[in-house]
Amino acid sequence: MLNYRKVLLEKYITTAYGHNHESAGKAFVKDDFLSYMTYFKYNYLKLLPEDKGAVILELGPGMGQFMNFVKLNGYKNISGLDGSIEVVNHCRNQDLDVALCSDFIGYFNQSNPEARYDMIVANDFLEHFCKEELFSLLSGLRSYLKPGGALIMKIPNASACFVGAHSRYCDFTHEVSFTELSIRQLLSALDFSSIRILAPNMFCFYRNPLNYLGKLLAYILTKLQILIYRLHGSFDVKIVSGSMIVTAKKNT
Repeated sequence: MLNYRKVLLEKYITTAYGHNHESAGKAFVKDDFLSYMTYFKYNYLKLLPEDKGAVILELGPGMGQFMNFVKLNGYKNISGLDGSIEVVNHCRNQDLDVALCSDFIGYFNQSNPEARYDMIVANDFLEHFCKEELFSLLSGLRSYLKPGGALIMKIPNASACFVGAHSRYCDFTHEVSFTELSIRQLLSALDFSSIRILAPNMFCFYRNPLNYLGKLLAYILTKLQILIYRLHGSFDVKIVSGSMIVTAKKNT
């Protein structure tokens, strides 16, 4: 029987990820690059360590956008791991330090883990693992964080009424989606602390007049979705964006 993950990951840029990016397989075009840098500035810059010498690892760096952002903001010790040779080669062509990892569970669950990272970033990554794998993976990631180290994740939000199903099923390698409750439950069970769950600011392109129209419409739709949940007796749902940014720390 074919291993679907292995087959799809070998051609991940070609078959999936690259279709969403004009710059797939090429150097970034200017507008694409600037859009990502703006998005990361307003959503992630405040989450990065104060120490520019912090050791940071990104899991599943994709087209290398976040790693480029981190480097442009003065962080020198940034590296990445990915399961797709296409992604690894694409990132290396941008002079990014990315290595191939065919078994993340095994890699982070070695018998003598070294707590070497100040921060581990996993954007659009956790949803590629089933529940049993996630427990082993996150437990292993925790052991590789230094005391007080942080884990940052962007994950699909199953509570998004209009796009939640799309976020879960848009990629054949996705296995799970999350809610505010389920990700907090998972991280708490694995002894992460200081858990914060944030709605990403998608309308941060303030030089574009259409940005403000989008922001207004998004506000109205957000209130409508929350009202729908309230009418059905659910008072714990506060974030209904297509994805959530989650931060958690390893206790000192």
